[in-house]
Amino acid sequence: MGSCFEQLATEAISKLGDLIVKSTVKQFEYLICHERLVGNLRKEHEKLMGMKDALKGQVEADRSRGLVVANNVQKWLSDVEAIDAKVHKLYGDAVENKRKKCVGGRLDYSLGKQATRASQEVVSLAKQKDELQPISYPKPAPRLGPTFTQDIKGLESRKKIIGDVMEKLKDDKIRMISICGMGGVGKTTLVKGVIKVVESEKLFYKVVMAVVSQNQNYQMVQAQIADGLGLSFRSGSVQGKARELLDYLQGTSRVLIVFDDVWSELDFESIGIPSLGHEKVCKILFTS
Repeated sequence: MGSCFEQLATEAISKLGDLIVKSTVKQFEYLICHERLVGNLRKEHEKLMGMKDALKGQVEADRSRGLVVANNVQKWLSDVEAIDAKVHKLYGDAVENKRKKCVGGRLDYSLGKQATRASQEVVSLAKQKDELQPISYPKPAPRLGPTFTQDIKGLESRKKIIGDVMEKLKDDKIRMISICGMGGVGKTTLVKGVIKVVESEKLFYKVVMAVVSQNQNYQMVQAQIADGLGLSFRSGSVQGKARELLDYLQGTSRVLIVFDDVWSELDFESIGIPSLGHEKVCKILFTS
């Protein structure tokens, strides 16, 4: 029994001794190698700042497209700003320490310890960067149906037409659907009924509507589409807005664009509507 206790005591003392030695070595490292520790911090800090700048560029681009930046991405950027301020203060302390030539003093030890801890935080944030997915996501789609203040009457008799339109909207091979007829027959009312059904079935992520009218004004059309998408244009020209709208539509989920009161052929390229081949991304429904 005695030998057993002696063995346990010996092992405990040995482990305690190892811990004391490791702790002592670390303390000496803070004191003697503080300049190297600050240098290591500088390298890791520069890497992290590169990651931050790249992510901020992507965030700004996504926001300009009307996307919402994820909360964890915003928190990560905020945490990086905080550690950046902390590290720059430490750099200032290092310069001041060198100026005072406090070699072997308490400032050397404190500097080495702070640099080590800051490096650990920087490396941890750099690892978290890879877990930031998704960076952003589209805004919740505003529903058009509830905004129709006029009562939509007489749609019972048009259920078959609405059903036919819905079938075509669900067909990925069909890109454009037209509802044609003489003025005053209720095409706009009918298309509003279609929109209500589309939104109730959540067939598209977003549904936007633009009134074209006889005197086509592409800037007005672009403004109506952008408003429905929650997109803020940076450009002032029709061509610039078309590029921004095209980039947004090609990079987002399924969108239905309704053009009401179309009198003549529309130049989709000038507006910023994706060309053929993007049927699953953007569909067109128009009344004429």
